[in-house]
Amino acid sequence: MPLVVVTPPATTPISRTEAKLELRLREPTDLANFLVLVSHDERTGATTGNTATVQGNIATAALTVETVETGESVTVKLQHSVDNVTYEDVPNGAFPVVTPANHLQTFELAYDGDRQYLRAVGTTVGNVEWGVALSLVPVINDENELVDNLVSAAAAWAEDEILWRALGQQTLRYTCRRFPFATDPDYRSPGIIELPKPPLVSVSSVKYIDRDGVLQTMDPADYVVDVASEPGRIYPAYGTIWPTVRGEPGAVRVEYVAGYATIPAQIKAALRKYVGFYFNNRGDDAAEMPAYIRNVMAGYVWHGGVVTVPSWEREIESVYA
Repeated sequence: MPLVVVTPPATTPISRTEAKLELRLREPTDLANFLVLVSHDERTGATTGNTATVQGNIATAALTVETVETGESVTVKLQHSVDNVTYEDVPNGAFPVVTPANHLQTFELAYDGDRQYLRAVGTTVGNVEWGVALSLVPVINDENELVDNLVSAAAAWAEDEILWRALGQQTLRYTCRRFPFATDPDYRSPGIIELPKPPLVSVSSVKYIDRDGVLQTMDPADYVVDVASEPGRIYPAYGTIWPTVRGEPGAVRVEYVAGYATIPAQIKAALRKYVGFYFNNRGDDAAEMPAYIRNVMAGYVWHGGVVTVPSWEREIESVYA
């Protein structure tokens, strides 16, 4: 069934901003953040500071230590994690041990790891005031064209390969050779026009070529639109029948609006994961997309059909608007 795009949807199912959040890419307008991992206090013994999310940033940790008396010391190191549960020491992530010989100053360590989470842990001998602050400067990534292309590819993949439904609201044109008969064995619902790619929002027009070869537009009063069913349906109004048409391909033409006003969260989540997978595996033909990306949308897959037997006489044209 050919699909012809005349005008694309006004918006994509997920935005570039949503995709870049999934990829943890930052915008040039994002500002630097300053976080306190450990605040100044009189500390003794072991200390574990707060956790910071650092991915997508240039992170610099600064250790500040106040007066250290004889016999006292402060030992601090950075640890990182992928899941905010299991932490490991950052290679070369230990600050100098602070003693009376080098106190009253600030020490800096740049974090160049690839983990999402970072924290500071320390051990204090004696009662010493110290703290660790973290500076996060966004890493600017200008791969907007790639992200936009992946967003478009994700939408097409979800619509035409997995869900077979309209995502962003669009106008579709469904054409067939004739109106369905009440006893028509070819159609799943004889006598009723079922419209592919739900959900149906509204029907714009029903046109047909009459016996004389003239294109006619049906009066909306002569048919009833059922937008509650999936797929949406059109059937003759009470006391009427479908008009007689000239038997030729595309003799009946239905234009209708289908798609979501608000994309379901599960679909949006799958699209973001699709973008993330292909962004991180670009050019890797051996990489196989994880099944969970499809599975998260399983509840929205439309398994229906408008005809029981495929035929060259029936075709669907999609007109996105």
